[in-house]
Amino acid sequence: QLKERGAKMLELMNSNDALQTQVDALERGRDDLVAQREELSKTVRDRERTASLAEAELDGVSENAKTWQQKFAATKLATALERIAIFPAYSILRSRTTSRAAPPEALALPAFDGFNDKESMMETSTADNTLSELDEIDEEFEEEDEEN
Repeated sequence: QLKERGAKMLELMNSNDALQTQVDALERGRDDLVAQREELSKTVRDRERTASLAEAELDGVSENAKTWQQKFAATKLATALERIAIFPAYSILRSRTTSRAAPPEALALPAFDGFNDKESMMETSTADNTLSELDEIDEEFEEEDEEN
């Protein structure tokens, strides 16, 4: 009976040691998984931060591009206005002021019915613009308006 009890006790101790070994292995596995989870969480946070920085930079670049596009359109509009309004008016003024015998009434600029009257503007202008050039400029602005 004593031998039986000793053998049973030895068997229980071996079983206890095996179970303790399994517990230790499971705890190590749990610790490894916790470390992996923390590592993955850190990687996700880093990538989210990088993505938000890239998105902010992209927004800045987009705003900058939009600003430059607006500046370009304004410059193009100013150039077109110079060609169709300012240059002809300056040319008329210059031609009238250079004639020395002209009476003061001749120095007055003719009244336009608006800037849509291209033919009368062309008749009074000494600029090199033709109606087809003015039409091309109008078409360019209409295309830009459609794009924007």
